[in-house]
Parts: sequence; C-alpha cells; structure tokens
Amino acid sequence: MYQVTTTFQKIANLNKRIRIVQGGSSAGKTIALILYLIDYAQSHKDKTISIVSHSLPHLKKGGIKDFLSIMQEHGYYKDDSWNKTNFTYKFETGSTIEFFSADQPAKVRGPRRDVLFINECNNLQFETYTQLAIRTNDFIFLDFNPVSSFWVHDEIIPKFEHDFVIVTYKDNEALPETIVKELESRRNNKAFWTVYGEGKIGEAQHRIYKGWIQLDDIPFEARLVRHGLDFGYTNDPTAIVSIYYYNGGYILDEVIYQKGLSNKDIADVLNLQGKATCVADSAEPKSIDEIKSYGVIVLPATKGQGSINQGIQYIQEQKISVTKRSTNLWKEYSNYLWVTDRDGKILNVPQDFMNHCFIGDTLISTIKGEIPIKDVKENDLVLTSKGYKRVIKKWNNGVKPVNDYLLQLDTKNIKLTATKEHLVKEGKEWTKISSLQLGKTIYLNKHFKEKFLHYFQKKDISQEENIRCTNLFGNIIMGLFQKVFMYIIKMKMFGITELKTLNLYLLTNIYHTMQRKDLKILNSSKVLLQKVLKKLKSGINQMKEENGTNNMGKICGKTEIMKKRFVKFVMKHTKQDTKVSPNSVVVSVKLKHLEIGPERLEEVYDLTVEDVHEYFANGVLVHNCMDSIRYGFDKINPDNQIPKFIPQNNFQQWTIQ
Repeated sequence: MYQVTTTFQKIANLNKRIRIVQGGSSAGKTIALILYLIDYAQSHKDKTISIVSHSLPHLKKGGIKDFLSIMQEHGYYKDDSWNKTNFTYKFETGSTIEFFSADQPAKVRGPRRDVLFINECNNLQFETYTQLAIRTNDFIFLDFNPVSSFWVHDEIIPKFEHDFVIVTYKDNEALPETIVKELESRRNNKAFWTVYGEGKIGEAQHRIYKGWIQLDDIPFEARLVRHGLDFGYTNDPTAIVSIYYYNGGYILDEVIYQKGLSNKDIADVLNLQGKATCVADSAEPKSIDEIKSYGVIVLPATKGQGSINQGIQYIQEQKISVTKRSTNLWKEYSNYLWVTDRDGKILNVPQDFMNHCFIGDTLISTIKGEIPIKDVKENDLVLTSKGYKRVIKKWNNGVKPVNDYLLQLDTKNIKLTATKEHLVKEGKEWTKISSLQLGKTIYLNKHFKEKFLHYFQKKDISQEENIRCTNLFGNIIMGLFQKVFMYIIKMKMFGITELKTLNLYLLTNIYHTMQRKDLKILNSSKVLLQKVLKKLKSGINQMKEENGTNNMGKICGKTEIMKKRFVKFVMKHTKQDTKVSPNSVVVSVKLKHLEIGPERLEEVYDLTVEDVHEYFANGVLVHNCMDSIRYGFDKINPDNQIPKFIPQNNFQQWTIQ
C-alpha cells in the first residue's frame, strides 16, 4: 500500500488554480500527485483529468507505470476500465484520467479538460503550457526539479496568482533508508545538494557560467569599456550589451533586444550610450562599415577555431554582475550549458544554441547545385531566402553529439543530421530542430532535387489520408443521387401546392366578389385568375408535374452546382499543406511528423554567410548566429590598458589609441 506522506499533505493543502510543486530528488512528488488525482476522480463526477509529459516513453516509464501500480496495489484497478490504446482510465463516477505527451499537437490543442497535471514541466515550452492551460477549466499542477530557472519562474510566478510549495526527500517518509544515505552522502557537492537535496533553484553542474549576481543599477563609479553587438532584423532581435568595469569585475547591461532595427537605428542607440568600442558580429562587414559612417567605433569580432572556448574561458575567469533589467541576458546565463554525453559526463563543448552544426554529408544548396557542407569553400555562393550569398567562412567544429531528424512533410520525409540546438525557421521564428512542433510551418528550397528526399512507406501519411477520404466521400455518387431525387420530389410538391393554393384563393375571391353587387372583380383576383387559367390552359404543365420533369433545366443546373461544391469540399480537406511563394525560392510546408534518432558523435561543420544568418541544408531553411556578450569581451585583454578615444576631425571620426 502507498502511504500518505508529508509531500501528499502539502499538495492536498494547495487550493489556487495554479499549483506549483518544486522539489528535490526522491521527494515523491509524482506519486503524491497521482494519488491525489485518483482520489479526486473517485470523489467527483464526470471530470476529465489530463496527465501530461514531454514524451510518451517518459510517461510510460513514469506516470502511467506509477498510476497502474497504485490502482492495482490499492485494489481499485478494473481491466475493462483501462483503455490500453488511448491510455485512459474511466472511474465509476464517470470521471476519466487520460495520459498523453506534449509532442501530440492534436492533444495539446484538443478538447477541454477539468484538471491538468504537467509532470516535469521544465521539459516543455511555455507556448505548449499556454495551449494546455487555456483549455483547462478548474486547476493545474506543475512539478519539476529546479535545475535552473525557466518559464515557471519568469512567466507564471510573477504574473499569475498561484500556490507554491517546495518538497524534499525529508517530506517522503516512504523513502528507503538506503536512498536517504545515498542522497546525504553528496552534501559536500554544493551544486548537486542545492537542487536535489534542498529542492532549491541551483546552478546546474553543466552550466557554463556560474556565480553571476544581479544588481539594481550600474554604480556611478563604473566605467564603460565595451559594447557587444549581435545583428538581427526580421526574424531575430538585434542585441546590444554594454560592459562596465567596476571594482575588479565587469557589469553587463542589456541596452536593447529588439527586431526590425536598421543600421542607422543601431548607430543612434550606440551613440546614446557613451563612447566605447563596439565589437560586432564579423559576418556582416557591410553593416559594420555603415555603422562606422555614423560615428560609431565598431570592430569585427574574432572568429576562428577555438575562438568560442577561448572567449568562454576568459568570461569564466571574471567576476560578472548583471543589471536586473537585463532579462534576456539573465535567461541566456541560466540556459547556457555544457554538452553532456548519454552517461551524464560533461563534455568541453557548449550547448550553444548560437553555434549550430551539421555532419559533413549534409547537402547545401549552392549556385553549382547541391554540395556536401564538408566540400563547400569560402567565397562559394549558397542559396538563402534572399538569394545567393557568399560564404565568408566554413567552420570545422570538431566532433559533437548529433541526432538524425526525420521530418515528415506531406507524403515525403527529409532527413537532417545535426546538433539538437540547430535552428530551423518555424513560422515567423527560429526554433531548435529538437523542439519543432507538429503542425507548424517550416520552409524548403522549392528547387531541391527529389532524389535527395527520403521516402519511408511505413510513415507515409497518405495511406491514412486515403482511408479518411474514402470514409468521408466513398458514397458520394449515391449521396448526390439521393439529393437530386429529393429535390425533384420537393419541386413537384411545390407545384401541386402552389396550384391548389391559387385555386383556393381564386374561389375565395370569387365568393367575396359575388357577395358585393355592382362591383367589378378586383385587379388582384384577375392576376390570380390569369395564373390559374394559364396552368389549366393545357395539360403539358400538369403532365410535367406528374412525371417529375418540370423545370429540369433548373434542376440540372442545381445538380452541377452541387457537384462543384462537393469537389471544392473534397479538395479543401485532402489538399497537401504546401504553399509556394511567387517569385521566391521558398516553399512552406506543414510538419506532419518528427522522428528523432539516437545520439551519436560525428565530425560537424557550419557556415558563416555574408549579410544573412541562414542557408538551405538538405533543402530546409536553417540558421546560425553568435552572441553579443562574447563579442563584447572579444577585444578586451586584461594585459592591455583600456583604450582612449580621440576625435580626429569635425566629422566625429574616432580612433583607438
């Protein structure tokens, strides 16, 4: 039997709509929550309770396994109440507990529910939570291990009324003593103990930057030494960070994080920040030259083999503070992690969502055709959504963990093998390939050769579409015949009814007219009489009525219209979700299915493209960029003095001394 623990009692005392359960390892959060929800389903009628996790395998090994174990252990389980296909259990009260994963868009955006429990919600995106929350009537449980702050801390706690509780292994009286000793043996590991022992937000062991602190504002004595600039425009924000030297350390201040800024706008912002060297993304030399023309001292960042790790190492050696208004900087700090292998060992490779890589055989669309990325050379012209652009640099980023990603697009698959942080254009935003949402739009090169596409019959959704189409429209001819037949009957009945009505109306008018001497038949009665006489003049119309052939021309016309409507309806519901932009190399498609293969290590490559941060890999529009913090520190050398800025002429040109 599962016992009632302190964790369960703390959860049962929560009563607001949003109920946040933050806890360390072995606190028994999941068991306690499922026990609570089983009790709720048994005591409330006709409630729908959804238990959700980021993937179905995770649910099967966790929530579903625990649920079935509790039900069987307590003698509640009935085999005919458990739907093994849909993972739903219906109680005698009419209430249902359902299990589904957040990678099923039809479920996430599906019917409403009464209660929602998201297990390990830190593995879901905030947008997914939003879609689930707006379809939940009563209350929501969110549980997680606080490895680092995420959207619950940034978006839920500051903005929504909620209950919040922290539980630890000490609240789980059912925990075996061996596990207690195992946990407590790690007290000296501060990073581990903070998160898993005390249930507090900690700095994950694989976080790259640690020990940063937040300041309310920049001290008066702080000295501005650098600006860092990462270019963006339509799809990505332009980021500018100012770096101040203070008391032996550096203070980072987020100046701007905004889309749609022109080079003139960027220069205006920088000129308002005070004079300091600005170090910018070297991938955009034209933009750098234009910004220089507005009186800004701007230099390209150094890029090369090992430059990223060198920059990271230098920043790690500094005492760093961040202003509280720098919200985007703090998110980057919280989520910038080292890669770990499948055994949890930390590798000396950053999980850089701004450092994306493909294996060498990935095909890049160039002016010469499709070329493997390993064979692309500097100055080659590669295709982008803005036409052909020059490759400034090709990077060999060494061996990194990669996965195979099979993207189901209508009836074909495209295979990409990349690091999981690589960005793919999804709708109007750039999204990690590992986090692509089903049903969303991605973009392809419409000239990509069919021979490079991968077809997988077992995943071919056209079979399902054909079955669905047959079920919906298989008897369309019979349906059409029935509709026409009913239409003829209705027309005949209408003709008979009209004739009878006119006859009755005529007799009524004649009767009233005869009662009134010396009065002529009213004009309206004449009209009615003419109509009736016209119909009685010959038996042709009556024969047509009797044979159901009256107004056949009109009926046939109606039939043709109905056929066209059926055709349009079928086309609407069976068309491929593919749209080609006129005068463009881009075709937009809907992602039907995403399959992720096992992780492995391979040599990987990336490109820096002139003017833009995108190119087509295996026909898919992908993205690459770097970050403003590392740019800002790029030209800082602790052995050198802070540069002096000397005006040279009336045009406000500046040089560095």
